[in-house]
Amino acid sequence: MSGRIEEYRGTSYNDPDEAHDAGQMRIPCMVVVMSLLSVRQKRKCQYSPACLLASRFSSLGGEHNTNSIAKGEGVMELATRLQQKITEFAKTPYFTLYVVDPVGVGREACLELAGSKGYAYINCNIELSQHLEHVDQRLWCIRATDVLRSVLPQGHSEVAILGDIQILFAPEMKLNVIPFIEGLRSCSLIVLWPGYLINDQLLYSEPNSPDFCKTKVRPYQLVV
Repeated sequence: MSGRIEEYRGTSYNDPDEAHDAGQMRIPCMVVVMSLLSVRQKRKCQYSPACLLASRFSSLGGEHNTNSIAKGEGVMELATRLQQKITEFAKTPYFTLYVVDPVGVGREACLELAGSKGYAYINCNIELSQHLEHVDQRLWCIRATDVLRSVLPQGHSEVAILGDIQILFAPEMKLNVIPFIEGLRSCSLIVLWPGYLINDQLLYSEPNSPDFCKTKVRPYQLVV
């Protein structure tokens, strides 16, 4: 852009009117070029993991900050029940449990367990956003596995909590979410499902939304 500006400034005109007309023609062209660059930057941002993360949180509002109680069950009660489930599966290598978390109580219970039992809490949105920001979008679905495996504890007897997984549902990620999660196999996982459960099916988002997901897991994997 600076080269074009100098070229324009260095051009000599014998007729002042001619110079004025040329300026009137060139300046709008410069504005158009700058506008196109701005559009490209917006498009790049729109599809970056960081922007996907921001859009997910803005669409969820304060969902994870609420202290609402699901089915009259408090955070400590849910944490206790969840720990009992973990103990029950302790001899099963690489088990995966899904905490259906429509109002945020599940997240609070998992944070309680992370503090009291020392389980790692992995914020999936943040980890993927930070590590995929400069990765070609076509490689996101491949690199996402490597990123999460690098931050999860290793070993079939280890337990970690995988929360804030909204970015996994973004269509740009091109992930089949449940097989992706269960294919990590770095450790046993407690997954905070940010959607809801209907007729034994896990759902996320709405049917007409591009990030909609409907899937099934084994009934004994569910904590609702």
